[in-house]
Amino acid sequence: MVQRIVVWTGRSMQQLNKILSYYTLRNKSNLYSQKLHARIQYKLHLYKNYPLIGTKIEKYKVRILFIDHCHLFYKTTKQHLIVLDIWDGRRNPKSIKYYK
Repeated sequence: MVQRIVVWTGRSMQQLNKILSYYTLRNKSNLYSQKLHARIQYKLHLYKNYPLIGTKIEKYKVRILFIDHCHLFYKTTKQHLIVLDIWDGRRNPKSIKYYK
């Protein structure tokens, strides 16, 4: 089995930081943000070994992973699982930036 490396794009890192910062400010604690980040990392660890499990979005040639209220968009190569974007599912759907 190929052990893929998880690669975050600049945009995906920015979005992750925004989401985690939002919950830290909203909850006045970073406990939920830490738990959410750990859950995301855990799921990515599973998915890098079995990348085809994610829901395929044929039109955009990406897959999506649902983690709580977050939607993580990714694509794979033989060596990498590339995280393209992460989006809080409670935001306006028109703010999603799709990749081709």
